[in-house]
Amino acid sequence: MWVTDLFIRRPVFAIVVNLLLVGFGIYGLMKLPIQHLPDISPPTLSISTTLLGASAQEVETQITTVLEGAVSAVGSIDVISSTSSEGVSSIEVQFDEGVDLTQIANEVRAGVNDVVSQLPENTDTPTVILSSSSATPILYLALSSDSLNELELTDLALRQIEPALQIVTGVSSIDVLGERDYALRIWLDSFRMATLGVTADDVTAAVAGANVILPAGALYSATQSTDVADDASLNDVTGFGNIMVRHDDDYLVRVRDVARVEIGAEAEDTSVLADDKPAVALGVVARSDANPLTVASSIKAALPAILESLPTSVKLDIVFDETIYIEASMSEVFDTVVEAVFLVIVVIMLFLGSLRASIITLVTIPLSLIATVGVLYVLGFSLNTFTLLALVLAVGLVVDDAIVDVENVQRHIDQGHTAIDAAFIGSREIGFAVIATTLTLVAVYAPVGLLPGTMGRLFVQFAVTLSVAVLFSGLVSRTLSPMMCSRILKAGDPSFLKKLIEGTFEKIASRYATLLRHVIKARWITILVAVILGAVAVLFVHNIETTLAPAEDEGYLITIFQGPQGSTLEYMEPQAEAISAILSSVPEAVHSIVLVGGGSTNSGLGFVLLKPWNERTRSAQEIALSLWPQVAALPGVRGAVVNPDPLGLGGGYPIELVVKSTGTYENLADIADQIVAKARESGVVSAISSPLSFATPEIRVEIDRDIARELGIDASTMARTLSIMLGGDDVTKFSWQDQLYEVIVELEMSDRSQEADLDRIYLRDLQGTMVPLSAIASVHDTLTAQSLTRFAQERSTTLSAAPRGGRSVAATLAALEAIAKDIMPNGFSLDYSGPTRQQEQSSGSTGLVVAAGFFTILLVLAAQFESFRDPIIILAVAPLTLVAGAFGLKLLDGSINAYSGVGLITLIGLIAKHGILIAEFANQRRDNGEDKITAVIAACEVRLRPILMTVFAAAAGAMPLLYASGAGANSREQIGAVIVVGLLLGTFVSLFVVPAIYTMLTPKTRRPLVTPPPEHSPSAHA
Repeated sequence: MWVTDLFIRRPVFAIVVNLLLVGFGIYGLMKLPIQHLPDISPPTLSISTTLLGASAQEVETQITTVLEGAVSAVGSIDVISSTSSEGVSSIEVQFDEGVDLTQIANEVRAGVNDVVSQLPENTDTPTVILSSSSATPILYLALSSDSLNELELTDLALRQIEPALQIVTGVSSIDVLGERDYALRIWLDSFRMATLGVTADDVTAAVAGANVILPAGALYSATQSTDVADDASLNDVTGFGNIMVRHDDDYLVRVRDVARVEIGAEAEDTSVLADDKPAVALGVVARSDANPLTVASSIKAALPAILESLPTSVKLDIVFDETIYIEASMSEVFDTVVEAVFLVIVVIMLFLGSLRASIITLVTIPLSLIATVGVLYVLGFSLNTFTLLALVLAVGLVVDDAIVDVENVQRHIDQGHTAIDAAFIGSREIGFAVIATTLTLVAVYAPVGLLPGTMGRLFVQFAVTLSVAVLFSGLVSRTLSPMMCSRILKAGDPSFLKKLIEGTFEKIASRYATLLRHVIKARWITILVAVILGAVAVLFVHNIETTLAPAEDEGYLITIFQGPQGSTLEYMEPQAEAISAILSSVPEAVHSIVLVGGGSTNSGLGFVLLKPWNERTRSAQEIALSLWPQVAALPGVRGAVVNPDPLGLGGGYPIELVVKSTGTYENLADIADQIVAKARESGVVSAISSPLSFATPEIRVEIDRDIARELGIDASTMARTLSIMLGGDDVTKFSWQDQLYEVIVELEMSDRSQEADLDRIYLRDLQGTMVPLSAIASVHDTLTAQSLTRFAQERSTTLSAAPRGGRSVAATLAALEAIAKDIMPNGFSLDYSGPTRQQEQSSGSTGLVVAAGFFTILLVLAAQFESFRDPIIILAVAPLTLVAGAFGLKLLDGSINAYSGVGLITLIGLIAKHGILIAEFANQRRDNGEDKITAVIAACEVRLRPILMTVFAAAAGAMPLLYASGAGANSREQIGAVIVVGLLLGTFVSLFVVPAIYTMLTPKTRRPLVTPPPEHSPSAHA
């Protein structure tokens, strides 16, 4: 080929070209971000709206459904889900992959603005924001003290610690949990208010009017300006207590006469236990474009200085660190790259028996891998688990073309040619085969870009990385390798090792040729045996489970627990203490943290951080199984212990099955309860729950509008009074200790502990008389739902479940679906949410990509060989090789997932390379006059050594994956099993089946390419 001829003649040019590739790669390596996984979260927008005092039912019918209808007109929507709770509507819109989220957000805002006028009066303007895929903390820090209370700890967290952490490079936000922020609390006394003729509106108006924080302006003269500062703000308890509420002729009423004023907590709806002690937690959220390892390292570096500024009695500990797993997993993969390089070097040395030949081949590894990193940077990829795994496999693949080059050139040198002549002859001889094998391996990944969902987003980065590495190896083999062969390889007396290797391979090749002659004579029997073996293997592997990713030991476990509907924080705190005690009792535990509240006061979440992998004998899965009975036995709370999602798609249950209905929520709740009860009875789940439950006690206050009208009291006055008294009103702010805090007016807690206390709430009529609530309204006890959810614009509830120990997620989901379908009447349907939705969307993706890859390779080979017969011969053993790879997976009890899937796809390209070498050399010999049987046997005998070298090099590169340990080992083991077992068994089959099929399908004589007639000169026509 003219390309190789050029670089053989111009060695400096060849070196310069490859050094430029190295420089390009080093630049990319310095800039390339590091992440655990590619960003696989689907594009998502959220819409939030509030309407003070509205019930969940009112929010759902009057706000949520209206906004969903407006948003549904926007294109490229995957699914719309929403939650309607008291006073709050939250809608999440998930879009198809590849949309321009900024443009879509503008369309959504326009749609929302069109229906704002249809929303109830006093509804806050809906806000549309882009949801972040990385909004979960990578670290939790626990602030605790034996002498300071939660108020004082919160003040330290907000004043000193949060600002210090926020300025760390790469930090997006700091979530403070379990906080007790200071506030000035005005606790109203309903009896005193009624006695003194004061309403809640009187107090809030007086407080707001007496505490004003506004700039007053300035005085100006001809030569000077002087700022004027008013003194209309209050900053202590006494000042607020002295605010005048009413001033009649005969008496004066101040705030302190009708309320208790104190510095207290703004809210007490969350709590945190860190290592069994009350604490305030700070969650560090990294920016989506930041390296989490760098962020965590910077946070840890900042902690000593922060601790020095805190009182000596205060402790600040890292109780949860997700980056431990990320760092350990990435470190394991980096080590795997080194191990793969070492094993490939050993294989090449053993096969070539020459240091000179080995150097030429091994140079391909750093050149190809480093240049690939540069392309990753240009494409906006990151150095993550999938791109690193691709580089691991590339170690054994990028040497293939160089191996073929070196082996063929050395063969011609041994036949008496000079090194220069041998380089020209040998490179030209295998030029087509090298290009064909390179393009074949790249072509197998071409359909990956068509994959939907999470699997597609994962496959793309792996496929591009491996394809680029192979392309660069092909470039090196056409530029640098031939030049190095012409300058480094030489003839001469081989060493003892080389003689031994050469003698061994000559014997193997000779015996292989002899055996092959017998196989070809009985080729029909050979093919029949191969088909039978393949069929038996298919029966063995047909029931392999399909998942998005295998479960991993990530060094921590998650505990989810929930109390009865309507449970208070006081009820949940003892439950949290029991959960915390269970987590802390784990022998492998390092730290534990339990959070209660946040979303609702009846739910909680716990984490237990485990010792490093090499310091414990039990896996996280085994520890989780041991904790299940303890958590399940807790009275008054339902809990579960789960592994974190291996792809970070959810922080809770691995199964989320959505039950949808066009009917009422009450009927939906009844059907969901039946499904939950049946699932528990069946024993297929270890935990299952439905959030939809009409079990939350509610007291409905219904106004008698006729009586209220006669007294001059309207419904809005009553609603506002109840809102202030029972829900609290943030009236104004006050400055204290150089910070602004809320001033909250609310009824004393002891005055609202039971239904009868509602009659102690008074309103003022037109005559100025204080009227009890019971005079204008009646109360009714009822049960309601805390929140109402919708999915795909239908009323819904999501069944969250975890499999019973030893049962797969796929099998459990199928069993749950069967149970649900047996129970659900007409008007009900099933859907999927969270990681389950991603799994279902990606279901069948691996098979689709394998089939598409097979077809693509077939077309590419047909174009290269100018024949449809040769590609069929080359790819004949691909199905058997895939079955062999699945067999390796079955031996590990693995699954078809994102990791093993890329291994199966890679197998097609790898096994096709053997057929290409055999078919191309056989065709060349037939062009020289040999019959097809002689030609194919000779081709197999000559090509046996490079085929075995490339196979064992690729297998050696994947071997460290098969024997992986530590963080992320399960995923690496599965991809290693597919490559190693599939490649070795597939190669053994291909060495006999490909030649047999070649002799069956090829004609006796080769048809030459059509050549155009010679052009005639103008004189020829004269």
